[in-house]
Amino acid sequence: MQDAAEPERYIETWREASWIQHLRHHERVSKEDQAIQASIRRLQIDDKDPVVTHLVAPSRT
Repeated sequence: MQDAAEPERYIETWREASWIQHLRHHERVSKEDQAIQASIRRLQIDDKDPVVTHLVAPSRT
């Protein structure tokens, strides 16, 4: 998504069923996906890595 207040800012979101599944997702990145990620990082304006945050929904008890 593009930030309406900051047009140069884009936000990617997705959901995982659990934290364990999220960690496994990181372990399963293919060589092709790694190459795509490297290409995207080269497009960064200031040579800094993108800011990554993790938002976790509160548990339902």
